[in-house]
Amino acid sequence: SDEDCPQGSQQPSLPDPVSRLPVGDHLIYSETEPVRTLLPDEKKEGKQPALSMSNLHEATMPVLLDHLRETRADKKRLRKALREFEEQFFKQTGRSPQKEDRMPMADEYCEYKHIKAKLRLLEVLISKQDVAKTI
Repeated sequence: SDEDCPQGSQQPSLPDPVSRLPVGDHLIYSETEPVRTLLPDEKKEGKQPALSMSNLHEATMPVLLDHLRETRADKKRLRKALREFEEQFFKQTGRSPQKEDRMPMADEYCEYKHIKAKLRLLEVLISKQDVAKTI
């Protein structure tokens, strides 16, 4: 639920946890801003239409597949960071971190949750387009 996410992660003035991860210079991602991929010659112009969670249903299959690939990569990187935190915590304390122990990584846990939701949405939209093609 959203109450698990800290209130600060919803304020646009704070940096997005995923934006601190190395995702390549072609990908622009923020929870409060649209997701879009820019081609090298479009980086300065920014003419490509932006996609957010609310308008992904309008995207074409190649765009959906591209976002699926990028989102899976983001999830993998974030999961690795969370796993490293949990392993380090276990080494120091001899136990798995409880909810209150995860507060230093609260933004990352919240972002991971949002990425998983985006993956579910992308997978449903892709399967929906696949079904529409076979009818």
